Amino acid sequence: MDDTEVDAGTLADEFQRFSAFLGLTKPDPRNVFILVLGRTGSGKSTFISRCTGKDATVGHGLHSCKIILGNERRVYLVDTPGFNDTNRPDIDTLRILATYLSASYVNGVRIHGIVFLHPISDNRMSGAAVRNIRMIKAVCGFSSYENLAITTTMWPEETSYVEAKSLEDRENDMMTNDRYFGDLVAEGATVFRHGQTDCRDPSKRLASAQDVTNHLVARLERRAPEVLRLQREMVDEKKSLGETAAGNAVAEDLEKARTACKKELIGLEASIKSRLAAVNTAYASQLQEQKSDIEKRFKVVDHSRRVLKKSMRDLHKQEERAVRQRVENADRSFRAQITEKEKKIKNMEKSLFEQREETCKDEAQGYQETRRQGQGQKQPERQRQYQTGTRGQQLLNSHRSVRSKTGEGEDRGSMLSDMKEIEELKRGLLKSQGAYEKFHGQTGNLWNGTMNGVAAGVASGVIGIVSAAACTVM
Repeated sequence: MDDTEVDAGTLADEFQRFSAFLGLTKPDPRNVFILVLGRTGSGKSTFISRCTGKDATVGHGLHSCKIILGNERRVYLVDTPGFNDTNRPDIDTLRILATYLSASYVNGVRIHGIVFLHPISDNRMSGAAVRNIRMIKAVCGFSSYENLAITTTMWPEETSYVEAKSLEDRENDMMTNDRYFGDLVAEGATVFRHGQTDCRDPSKRLASAQDVTNHLVARLERRAPEVLRLQREMVDEKKSLGETAAGNAVAEDLEKARTACKKELIGLEASIKSRLAAVNTAYASQLQEQKSDIEKRFKVVDHSRRVLKKSMRDLHKQEERAVRQRVENADRSFRAQITEKEKKIKNMEKSLFEQREETCKDEAQGYQETRRQGQGQKQPERQRQYQTGTRGQQLLNSHRSVRSKTGEGEDRGSMLSDMKEIEELKRGLLKSQGAYEKFHGQTGNLWNGTMNGVAAGVASGVIGIVSAAACTVM
């Protein structure tokens, strides 16, 4: 399948699904939106892939997938970027969540459930894992966590009794210690083990993942979903990002990082001024590299502190500018691919036309040669040859000889092959053009203001998934 068709068509379909999450279309009361949270590497993409039965590409953005249940409910699994990502500061992850969650909330879309993934394979709860849990608690801030499914992942396929006991003890510690998940479980969260048994069986992997989502959908009959604290603070209370509970958590970490950088820099500057650095150029160069690294960390901290001062409207405008550029780049790329294919078809058609002309010329020459040979014989002899059948064979052999000399037989086979290839290219081009038109139509609708209210500034934000992937189950 053509890359342009896959990319443009997939993105257009993703726009439609993501439009439902952002409230670009009128919310359907049957729709269920479930956030899939967890630190980077916790298995979010794998979980979604198993739940939907289709591959999900690992990404760093926020995107959605869809499941159609038997009761005609549409369940949207909203994949989210993880905190503690080495490729992105936590403040940028929080900014993405705040931008899109506030937009969907303004437009009447509610988060009905949350799947929080944590790998049981972690030997201990690292500082990064604890910070990630703290951030999620700050984002949610529910009075009850009945709509939360804490799901452990990455259970080993085979374990000894001792290993199994160790994993169970680890799980029990996580689910009872308030520093980890203990307070969430006490307030109604349900614990699941995803893929603990027969994880090599695709049907059981699917059932294990869908048990989690089905549980959250069933919980809706008992308890209506609460608004996320981050949504309430940004929209209803009109707080800046830094004034929210999640923003405060990031600010604390930033202050610690800034203090540590200052301390390192003071010690480093003293070393740079030392006698050893004055006489040892290699040592002095190493110190300068360390100083440069600390200064870069300072810049990241300062950037994060500036982001914390932004309001919801500021975040939306910032996202719109960035996303517009990504969409324009994608649009240019798709058009360039289509133009290249059109050029290839045109060149092949020109070459085929020239081959046909050459073949016709060779056939005409062969026919004339055959006539000249026939006219050189006596009429009675020619008549006898026709009667015995030898004359027809001579003409055929003569024509075949000419064709063999000119390579006409091979040319004809080559032309047939080229004709088939051109037809295939044309069919592929039509599909690519259709996919591009679908993509262009979706982006055009967004630019024309399909979003209402205060979230208008993030209308283009739906195109953010240009840099991410999505999966669908129909």
